[in-house]
Amino acid sequence: MRTTAIVLAAGAGTRMGGRNKALLTVDQQTFIARVVDTARRSGIANVIVVLGHGADEVERALEDAADVTIVVNPEPARGQLSSLKVGLREAGECDGVLAWPVDHPLVRESTVETVLSAAARHPGKAIVPRFEGRGGHPTFFPRTLFAGLLSLPDDVGARGLFERHPEAVLRIDVEDPGVRHDVDTPEDYAKI
Repeated sequence: MRTTAIVLAAGAGTRMGGRNKALLTVDQQTFIARVVDTARRSGIANVIVVLGHGADEVERALEDAADVTIVVNPEPARGQLSSLKVGLREAGECDGVLAWPVDHPLVRESTVETVLSAAARHPGKAIVPRFEGRGGHPTFFPRTLFAGLLSLPDDVGARGLFERHPEAVLRIDVEDPGVRHDVDTPEDYAKI
């Protein structure tokens, strides 16, 4: 199965006090580098990073990632779905995409492999990893759902697709708190 990872890193980091979350570090590695590395180690060869605010700075942080495709969301304030749409338009021929917000840097390689394995076993389904009963990221979207995502209003978010087509979603339980570790605030960052 040909999967493209779309790393969503266009936000302004408003709740983080204006700090660019892609450039925060954990274990001496920026969030952006860690997410890209985890995607690669999980067998994903095609990685797209969607940038917006602070694009030049983040692009410089990815200098050693020549195989990463960088695209810029011209209107990142429109929300995360607008960035996913930019990535989808760049994805080309693939069987599906793994939408991965950059503020989820602690997801384990084995979790990504589990999500991709579930996607291969359940064609046409969006795969959402769940930890302790609550959904998280990254989320797999098959090609069959791209048109539905592209037609959603940006302010609705991808959840709008799940609400319209609950039959197209499969939630899988994983033993990885990283799928729920959303680093949005300085307090969240201090916890990791």
